[in-house]
Amino acid sequence: MLTLHDIPSTVPDRMGNPNVWKERLAFKSTYQFALSPQMNIFSLNFNGLPCTTEWVEYTSIEPLYKNLSIGTIEKKPDRSPHYTLPVIYDSSTGVSISDFLYNAKYLENTYPDTLAFFPGGTIGLQSDFNDVFIANVVKPLITLTLPQILPFWNPISAEYMKPRVRNLKSQNSDEDWKKVDEGMSQVDTWCSRSGEMGLFMYNDILSWVDCVVSSFLVNDSTEWTDTTSWNGGRWKSLSASMTIILYDIPSALPNKIWSPNIMKTRFSLNFKGIPFITQWVEYPDIEPLCKKLGLRPTNKWPDGRPYYSLPSIYDPSTGAYISDSILIAEYLEKTYPDTPKLFPNGTAGVQSAFNEGFLATLSPLLGLILPDMLPHLNPVSISYITPRVEMAKSKDREQDWIKLQEAMDQVDAWFARNGGRGEFLLGDIPSWADIVVVSWLFFMRRVWGEDSDEWKKIVSWNGGRWKNLSDAFKRYESPA
Repeated sequence: MLTLHDIPSTVPDRMGNPNVWKERLAFKSTYQFALSPQMNIFSLNFNGLPCTTEWVEYTSIEPLYKNLSIGTIEKKPDRSPHYTLPVIYDSSTGVSISDFLYNAKYLENTYPDTLAFFPGGTIGLQSDFNDVFIANVVKPLITLTLPQILPFWNPISAEYMKPRVRNLKSQNSDEDWKKVDEGMSQVDTWCSRSGEMGLFMYNDILSWVDCVVSSFLVNDSTEWTDTTSWNGGRWKSLSASMTIILYDIPSALPNKIWSPNIMKTRFSLNFKGIPFITQWVEYPDIEPLCKKLGLRPTNKWPDGRPYYSLPSIYDPSTGAYISDSILIAEYLEKTYPDTPKLFPNGTAGVQSAFNEGFLATLSPLLGLILPDMLPHLNPVSISYITPRVEMAKSKDREQDWIKLQEAMDQVDAWFARNGGRGEFLLGDIPSWADIVVVSWLFFMRRVWGEDSDEWKKIVSWNGGRWKNLSDAFKRYESPA
């Protein structure tokens, strides 16, 4: 197992250094929440190598080097050693290495069956690219971004870094932004000389230098929004090309999200802090898309024909296409082990059974809510799905509301068996089973509305459990 030493921040998932981001991308090409690009995250994600993170405040970096007996590569202006992250430790070989280029080279040599960082023996050329990129883009960018980053570090690191940030702060932000723009335009020119086959420096082949550039693109600021228009949108496309794609069915509602089954995956990604983008797919286009992408059917129609459904995801870091919310959850858990657990303490099996039991219990809801959802879809999907909705439509709404309340009473009894240890099914530990329930609660609130009689009725049941549970997950609702 590889251990990546990273500098924590106060943002979700704490990742805060772009040099370490280079390292994380080499593991799995994942985007989380980055403040600083020095941490080779991308190198680790790129190779699909599982890793754990050990958080190291700035004040503890030098002791870490000495404890692991690592020599320094960089020097300060006074020629004293400059101790920096990323540092990786490989327990399988007992090796500790610093510097993102040396880390990438080590991973390439030690794990030759993974994707190559330096195709065609281009390590020298890519190293030179990195030096030029740092000089032309990173140096002016750091003067602009470090003062903004400082408040997001933990107090001990923020206090340690204040003098350096003060010294590096831009004296002319307009001029420095111009330098960044010019530098990125130069990189765009280099990429364009590789032809029209892809976004990357080596056409359609992702390499280490793409990780270098991408590690500085993880941002949701106004400035980042502005840079997405540069160079024909190349940087927005490059960032998106390394991000998980979630295939979802749009509605005409604000933010478009609505589907309870797809919300299970959306909640899971947000809960684990794995950034993603959404590709919208109308109902008639689901089967053609799944066939095109090689996604397997998730069920069968009554006549035996294969049934294709969403959610589905595509993970560019592994090339995997996955359908079915439970399979996606299991994939995310395995592929991104250093994120919050969906199945803590080996509970994947029982949580999968809970999902089946919950859906069977909740069957009275469908006849009540599907006809109310139908008008919120886009016309092309309304035409496609109407016959199925008509078949499911409640024949006795009053009786089905009674059945729905009885169903939620049953689910409430399952939650109550945690012995009052918390609001989640596992007590004070949120898990995928809670996400299953919350996804359907979201569906009800989304369709009927927060101020509707239907939603008010539901949140009044079972001592307010469903409102409390729904509120606990609201921060994970946000669409990509």
